[in-house]
Amino acid sequence: MTRRGEVEKLLSNIAPAAICDDCIAKKLKFLQRQQANQVSRQLEKSKEFDRRSDYCPSCGNTKKVVRCFTKKPSSADLVQPRPPKTTHQPLQSHATNPAGFSQKPWLNDLKDIGFRHIGHWKVELKKLYLDQTKMQKTSPAMYAFVWADQVMYVGKTSQALAKRLYFYAKPGPTQSTNIRLNALLLYSIQNGKPVDIYGYADTSPIKVGIFDLDTAAGLEDSIISRLQPLWNKRK
Repeated sequence: MTRRGEVEKLLSNIAPAAICDDCIAKKLKFLQRQQANQVSRQLEKSKEFDRRSDYCPSCGNTKKVVRCFTKKPSSADLVQPRPPKTTHQPLQSHATNPAGFSQKPWLNDLKDIGFRHIGHWKVELKKLYLDQTKMQKTSPAMYAFVWADQVMYVGKTSQALAKRLYFYAKPGPTQSTNIRLNALLLYSIQNGKPVDIYGYADTSPIKVGIFDLDTAAGLEDSIISRLQPLWNKRK
């Protein structure tokens, strides 16, 4: 296999996580870091890959990283598109990264408006299980799945939060979104990183006349538009 082939295989295996040239060279046992750098520069020209200054989950540093937006073929749709360019104004903590792609500020942005850690997903005997310790009965609510320090998915529900999350672990045969997320969660956890769950509860509903404004519903579109979580996108 060529050097490029080895790097493409590695990126596909860890997708959608990013990785820097140093960690690529270390994982693939390249004799020189420059070999990884040359390949990642080549991949930068392909629409299936993205290269930029960002956080590398493997070493914990911020540097030039590359990521793949496709996964291995699976019975579920695991293909992730390249994030489109946007013209929106970045959130304040994105000031040093106008593309809004640095993952740690994303999570900080959610925490700043009231998201808190409420549990995580786990895998036992190749099946997905929910381990939720807080906000089980909260409704309406928003939730976020965070993997390798990346906000991967944001959703809302008018059901009790635990009930909505349960259907990701036990999707029905016609629940395409639940089936897709179930596969992504399983794949991510089995590749070595836990998936944490963050929740948001609207504790101060806004009144418009005699009507209640659902803050969770109003926030979802704006959060997804600005943060562009990979699992919220489909081809």
